[in-house]
Amino acid sequence: MKINIKDITAEITELIFTVPASYFTFSPDEAIIRKDIQVKAKVEKVGREILIRGSVKTQLELECSRCLTHFLYSVAENFQTIFQPFSPTRVSEEEVELAKEDLDIEFYKDDIIDLTNIVRDQILLSIPMIPICETQCQGLCPHCGQNLNQGKCSCSAEAIDPRWRKLQDFAKKKTIMN
Repeated sequence: MKINIKDITAEITELIFTVPASYFTFSPDEAIIRKDIQVKAKVEKVGREILIRGSVKTQLELECSRCLTHFLYSVAENFQTIFQPFSPTRVSEEEVELAKEDLDIEFYKDDIIDLTNIVRDQILLSIPMIPICETQCQGLCPHCGQNLNQGKCSCSAEAIDPRWRKLQDFAKKKTIMN
């Protein structure tokens, strides 16, 4: 997913990349890529800066946070980044406060722009913090571990944490007294 800026004119250039699912590897806790990654990018040269607007599409396999089953999750993310030529004089050891617009700026060296990190970041940022297979997912029984989406368990509905037993007894006594 490298772009040679010498091939880019002032006009908008459209590029399409198809990247095999095996190109990126994430930890199994994060995600497993199950479908080739489609990257579409519109590249525009503005002076020495390169503006890239694009989209990333793929399909991931995630683990549901409620029932622990694996499910497919579609990724369709858009991005926009400005690339500027790398200049070693810009780098200093002083602390510099970044403005919001600085977060969309990347640097390129040797007239080559590599979209690998941007695509990887877009995929990772698309993963929900708490992945859920379905909005109606009932999760697992906290006592026996039965997947409640596949059927009810045989646990007692009255099961109570033993640490709360005294409080429950107190509440029953108070009800009887009134």
